[in-house]
Amino acid sequence: MSHESREGDTRAHVLLVDDQEVIVDVTRRVLEYSGLEVTAYTSSEDALRVFLDDPGRFDIAITDRDMPGLDGSHLATDLWEVRPQLPVLFVSAMDDAVVFDAGAPVGPYRELFKPYDTSKLVQELMGLLNERT
Repeated sequence: MSHESREGDTRAHVLLVDDQEVIVDVTRRVLEYSGLEVTAYTSSEDALRVFLDDPGRFDIAITDRDMPGLDGSHLATDLWEVRPQLPVLFVSAMDDAVVFDAGAPVGPYRELFKPYDTSKLVQELMGLLNERT
């Protein structure tokens, strides 16, 4: 499932990926209300295909760590293969640190553990966006 904001927007563009549709819908609304453009998917494979079609389109990615198929850490390493400096915010119900495969590219990231309030989500996202400038 894809939810896209209006084309031609100059706001920071977020790639949002979570396998739970309700989380995608709520998070998308919060981020759009905060002035961000959001393209959201409930399938990490679909999100990766769209990213690979135009990797420069996105300024940051938010992904759940625990998803069926391509999980969040593997999605991130696939994104970093193409855009090594793309910031990624991992969200997870697991309270352990994200683990990457040995030798996999690792770009800038932060972790946010569920449950979290929306102001913390926006704060972490903006912090990551500001770190790249």
